[in-house]
Amino acid sequence: MTDTSEQEKDTESPSQRTVLLDIPPRLQWENNDGFC
Repeated sequence: MTDTSEQEKDTESPSQRTVLLDIPPRLQWENNDGFC
């Protein structure tokens, strides 16, 4: 059970990081357009 929990967390970490990185850039672009 411990091995499965650790593996699931490892897979969720990279996935969440990619999504977070994909969101900030998109939000910044929209903000720049609005501010301009």
